[in-house]
Amino acid sequence: MSESTVIAKHKLILVLFLVMGAFLSHLSFARAAESPTSADIPSAPKEGYIRDDVDFLTPADEQDINAVIDAANKNTDGVRVMVYIFSSSEVSNIADYAGEVSKAWNLGGEEGNGALLAVNVRNGDMRIYRGRNATLDNASTNEILQYVLLPKLSEGDFKNGIGDAVKSIYQKAAQAEKVQQEEKNQAYARQLHGVWWVLGALSLYLLGVATYRIRRRQKFYRYADAQIYDAVSKDPQLEVSDETRRAYRKYRAFYNHKPDEGILPYNSRLKSKTAESHEEYTQYADNFEEWLPLYRANPDLYTGEGNNPDGRF
Repeated sequence: MSESTVIAKHKLILVLFLVMGAFLSHLSFARAAESPTSADIPSAPKEGYIRDDVDFLTPADEQDINAVIDAANKNTDGVRVMVYIFSSSEVSNIADYAGEVSKAWNLGGEEGNGALLAVNVRNGDMRIYRGRNATLDNASTNEILQYVLLPKLSEGDFKNGIGDAVKSIYQKAAQAEKVQQEEKNQAYARQLHGVWWVLGALSLYLLGVATYRIRRRQKFYRYADAQIYDAVSKDPQLEVSDETRRAYRKYRAFYNHKPDEGILPYNSRLKSKTAESHEEYTQYADNFEEWLPLYRANPDLYTGEGNNPDGRF
């Protein structure tokens, strides 16, 4: 059933109420004189959440419904409900009017989660106006008007009609809020899953890089040890300390292949640079025997990278 059909049905039944006198006991000429027009926006209730300009509800009824709203507000942040009951022949569009009243009352505040249940007893118009962030949709509000509020009013049960409609608004909002939270949780879980995949891939990459570098370094360490072994084999009197061995390993791991320009041209170029800048540079030694006297003369310059103007070999 469309919203226009629902409103038409509301009008028909409430007009019958008026004809039968169901509302006559609640209306007064004094109240009618104060009924709002399309340009007359009433002030918000000073206490509670209900403004009843036609005594549609008794004070006890209002107290009970206010208690329902207070309790519901503690359990959900999806919506904040207020009720406005009035009588006016000047309000032709209750949807727009309810929106103006909601804004004037600042219903929902900065959160924009207000919902105003507006009932015009003069012509039977009803509307649940929703704030921009209220967790309700048109289908839910129409369902509440048609299947909750209207049946109770048709029985003359005004308190339970309004009260049950208010409860239903909060129930629908809580359900929608739960669905939204589940969707957020699922989206977060998907994002987290993606993050774990990225972290896992990154970890594997870093592990691969670290493994490659370790194996590569070990390869050159073995190469350095082999050269040291050859040198000692040639000169059994040669003593190589652990510190010297570690220094040569580091040197050989960095200088792991011959310069592209050749060893002699490379070292000659570095000697020329030293003569120009008076800064010593690490020369290339092809084996342990060539490296050892250079290291003994300047250990810092021949441990690891030393001072290499050309970057890594």
